[in-house]
Amino acid sequence: MILKKINIIIQARLSSSRFPSKIFEHLWGQRIIDRVVNECLKVEKVDCVVLAIPKTEFELSNYLRERFSNKIVIVEGSMTDVRSRFIDAINLYPCEAFIRVCADNPLIQASFLSELISTYYEGDYDYIYNDSRRSKGDEFIDGFGAELIKAEAFLERSKEQFDDLVKEHVTWGFSNDQRFKLCVPSWVTNNFRSELIVDINTLEDLKVLNSIQEPNVGYSSHELLKYLHEHTG
Repeated sequence: MILKKINIIIQARLSSSRFPSKIFEHLWGQRIIDRVVNECLKVEKVDCVVLAIPKTEFELSNYLRERFSNKIVIVEGSMTDVRSRFIDAINLYPCEAFIRVCADNPLIQASFLSELISTYYEGDYDYIYNDSRRSKGDEFIDGFGAELIKAEAFLERSKEQFDDLVKEHVTWGFSNDQRFKLCVPSWVTNNFRSELIVDINTLEDLKVLNSIQEPNVGYSSHELLKYLHEHTG
């Protein structure tokens, strides 16, 4: 099997309107941004982990450089046009495909990201997603989600999508674009259904997760979901 160049691009910022500096908050004794980056660094068959951040957020930039040194690269760009940061990241660090990760998803698992890569090798898809907001048939829960996008398809679509919704949400509407080869992996759709949301949008979200004991490392998606349901009520 010929390995393809795949990067992980993590979008991160401190200037959240609902919960400022949330990625610097601690979940189970560790900063949220640290948890996300460390999990991404565990993924095999990835060439580069890129942090796409606003160029005005010097505190975040300095922290990432000090904390992760030569383990990551940083791309600094627009505060409001998040998608342009991804375009910059692809141009500066070319790849055949990339995985999009949000820094406020502290329960993202390296195994989930590895499964996206395995699915890509199996079908050479343009867009693979496990985010429950994408379609009614997708049963992966918010906070576990990530997307793998072929860089060529992303750049092609970016030339014609200019509205603010796409600039903010990066891949908005991609799952409905029939020009591209799309996939929701079977390990997502056959696994479970849940309305549980575990990304960190508010202080209350963080308090709920901190109120329970940290799950054991190595939980599968099904086991982790079951654990969270049992302990969060």
